[in-house]
Amino acid sequence: MLNIGGELLSPRIVPLSDRIAAAFIPRFNIGSSLNLNGTHYAYAGATWTFDVTQDVFVEASLAAAIHDGKTGAIIPENRLSLGCNAGTREAAALGFRLSARWNLVTTLEHFSTVGCSGQPGTASPRGPANIGARLGYTF
Repeated sequence: MLNIGGELLSPRIVPLSDRIAAAFIPRFNIGSSLNLNGTHYAYAGATWTFDVTQDVFVEASLAAAIHDGKTGAIIPENRLSLGCNAGTREAAALGFRLSARWNLVTTLEHFSTVGCSGQPGTASPRGPANIGARLGYTF
């Protein structure tokens, strides 16, 4: 299924020149994922970035999230039973800096439904996961 997503990341709260120390300073994020055939969700949280080299970086994100997916007793066969409308979004990424302003990032993200319970007689809730690529621009 095709998803369209977008995310805004803040600068680090405290800029540090030491790349190891800087990895522990989060950037705030806000974003959304729009599935063209189903569930949409929005999230806000924190992202930690570690520069492997000058041109390669890895990221980890954790955020609170909400969605408009199916949660009731009747779930269509082609949709996930999500159990409740709130959860968390976890993500990991590998990025490549193409220039001083542009980067290409491969991502794996998951909307977690841990703590949500399904309706009696329905499948256990499970959240969607997405694999993709993003083109980033630094302002």
